[in-house]
Amino acid sequence: MPQVQISGDLSSNTFTVNGTAFLKQSVADRQAQLAKIAPPNYKPMEGWIATGRGSTPWTLEFKEALSGKTRQVIDCQTMYSTANAGHGNAGILDPFSDYQRYVWAPTGNGLSNDLQLPALTALRALVGLNVRIMTKSSGGEVVDTALKIARKFWWLRHERPSERSGASGPFIVVAQHAFHGRTLGATSLFHPDSKSRQGFGPFPNSTLWVPFNDTDAMKRKFEEKGSSIAGVLLEPIQGEAGIFLPDDSYLKHVEYLCRRHGALFMLDEIQTGFGRTGKNFAFEHYGVKPDILLLGKALGGGVMPVSAILARTDVSFGVDTRVFDLFEATIGVGEEGQTWSGSALSCFAILAAIRNLCDKNLAGLALEHGGHFVSELLELQKKWPKVITEVRGKGLMVGVDFTIHGREVSHALLREGVWACATGETGHTVRFLPPLMTPTEVLSDVVVRLGKALTGLSKST
Repeated sequence: MPQVQISGDLSSNTFTVNGTAFLKQSVADRQAQLAKIAPPNYKPMEGWIATGRGSTPWTLEFKEALSGKTRQVIDCQTMYSTANAGHGNAGILDPFSDYQRYVWAPTGNGLSNDLQLPALTALRALVGLNVRIMTKSSGGEVVDTALKIARKFWWLRHERPSERSGASGPFIVVAQHAFHGRTLGATSLFHPDSKSRQGFGPFPNSTLWVPFNDTDAMKRKFEEKGSSIAGVLLEPIQGEAGIFLPDDSYLKHVEYLCRRHGALFMLDEIQTGFGRTGKNFAFEHYGVKPDILLLGKALGGGVMPVSAILARTDVSFGVDTRVFDLFEATIGVGEEGQTWSGSALSCFAILAAIRNLCDKNLAGLALEHGGHFVSELLELQKKWPKVITEVRGKGLMVGVDFTIHGREVSHALLREGVWACATGETGHTVRFLPPLMTPTEVLSDVVVRLGKALTGLSKST
């Protein structure tokens, strides 16, 4: 039987795996070895490796391959909006660590725990909707659960057995260029032209695509398919696509169409939730109430992978006088679940994240500081009109479009001490998602460093 010996203090760089002290090797050596043992599903930034958090809640520590030195960088990526509360947040880390060390034990879903009721009660109060809540670990999982609920609810309302063949529907409408995860169900939502979908089929022929923020296209889809549509799933602000905001009335129109045609109105706030856009949840900007709300990333306070699906208990449609409890109507014992669902550790993370969000007024800070950040980026655009083509965002969810590839800008920014990632269908957008308490003077410094990065790129071309 193969044996593995792990020796030394795991919290230091001296520990070994079968005699090898990996953390003492050079960055280049580690990246070369990692490329042979990890799958190629991500393309890490070459020449750098993350070593830990920095000296402030908005900085990280990276090691550079060329110099072998570590340096502090301003985090404008936050693990795709997971670290909204920043790094090393004592208000979250300290109680979470104490609870994990002295109290918590895994018990599974066969028994409720002390923290499940307070955590779900706090989350329900935060969203301000009448909902039941199921927690899981990843965003893709709750997307899949939403698809299951929407499909089963459609069958129940149409009083047809799900085994019936040849029925028209149920269909799920999503936006082109949307990102909802990479599980098999979520992968089916990628547009057929997307590389993320190709080669993983066949998929159920039940997804319909419309351009984002196109009310007329959504109307035409409902006119074409009508009551065959089980639900519409949208990001209120598209993240991976490049930070695209809807018109103020768009989501309201979509909500109306769903109510009129008996479809569920579902919003994916896995990236936009927990203060990122200047409200606790982005749907609050637009005056809508989703039937299903999906959360994740920052829900776990940056210390625990937690996601959640919140499904309304008071859904009704137009002239239909019935009121539906979505979970009660669609999910019974043994029909849905996950090992970590409702675990006390997950619930503790949710409670800590909500308390920090409210006590620190993170949404308010994101709104105020985001306005400052965008205004300074717009001033920078005036200095680089042939390079910066657009600045857009809400709160501290900001996208900047460039005529040069975003990955080049991201590399140059990292050399200047700012960590931000390229995104979007063309790759010409850089997404800025700093921790929500990042001071305005630090955000101003990010803009200065972006200017220096562009100057460096202009000299090299």
